[in-house]
Amino acid sequence: MMKNNYKRINIQIREEQHTKIVDSGLSISGLLRDLIDDHFSENKIVLNVDRECRDLYDNIISNFGGNDKEIEKYFMRSLELYLKDKITRGEALRKKILNNIHES
Repeated sequence: MMKNNYKRINIQIREEQHTKIVDSGLSISGLLRDLIDDHFSENKIVLNVDRECRDLYDNIISNFGGNDKEIEKYFMRSLELYLKDKITRGEALRKKILNNIHES
């Protein structure tokens, strides 16, 4: 893994933003790095998820120093499993249609 060189910066956020971040247990630095990476990404995917999934994602990324690139291989595996499931369902539907054709 490539070693990252970090720059220390000073930012101002609103009090309610700070409270939300602290209450959620997120690392402000990790959250900002992830948001900056997302902002400048040319290959961005927006995925709407439920609150529990989002909270898990935020905690993992902000507290363990991960980034989207590290998650990509797991996302690709999830896409492969999703596609496999869709193909299986499609084949089952196809067989049902063929059975109906042969019974007619």
